[in-house]
Amino acid sequence: LVAMRPHSRTPLVSDLDTHLLTCYVKLDPRHRDAGLAFADGHTVADPTIVFDATYLHSLYNDHDHPVLWLVADFWHPDLDADEIDALTRFFLLDEQFALRRFLSQSLLDKLFSSDTQLDFLP
Repeated sequence: LVAMRPHSRTPLVSDLDTHLLTCYVKLDPRHRDAGLAFADGHTVADPTIVFDATYLHSLYNDHDHPVLWLVADFWHPDLDADEIDALTRFFLLDEQFALRRFLSQSLLDKLFSSDTQLDFLP
């Protein structure tokens, strides 16, 4: 969830995640002065915006009231089932590595309780 103050913009960003598409949903679609701006100057103010976030983009709110956005990432439709499976396993392994570095028993317990078929931690 992203909350934007009136008359504000986020910096231009690119997430470099070519395996994902991003969806922004304005929780109040009446805010027509809020949307997505791309580095090339193109803007989109639709209530729901699905796009490739590898392109430089920013959110803007030129409205007099705050705007709430629901943000979700999902698999790029060009990925096949094997690619999605490989990426899912990689991200699970990466999560285990990150949690292992903290050496917190409570975090490790949570990891083991949610672990799905990846048993790389001692």
